[in-house]
Amino acid sequence: MQDQLIDYMAKFLGRPDVLAMKDEEVTNLLRRQVESLRRNPWAVAETASQPAEKRIAAALSAKDGPAWQGRLAAESPAPHLSA
Repeated sequence: MQDQLIDYMAKFLGRPDVLAMKDEEVTNLLRRQVESLRRNPWAVAETASQPAEKRIAAALSAKDGPAWQGRLAAESPAPHLSA
């Protein structure tokens, strides 16, 4: 169904009064955007087998590991202004 929606949106966005681009160009741009969304763990739909929190945590740990925690702990806290 996404392919049909991409084709429909490409025809709309390719109109001279909208983006004024060729339908093929708009179709390719939309397909690239949809593919990038499919690979984005923040945009993945929730499934019953794996809640969003677990998928996001797994994606973050696989990418950075615990290194971000060490960097965060090493940073000094920002100074607070008194009122």
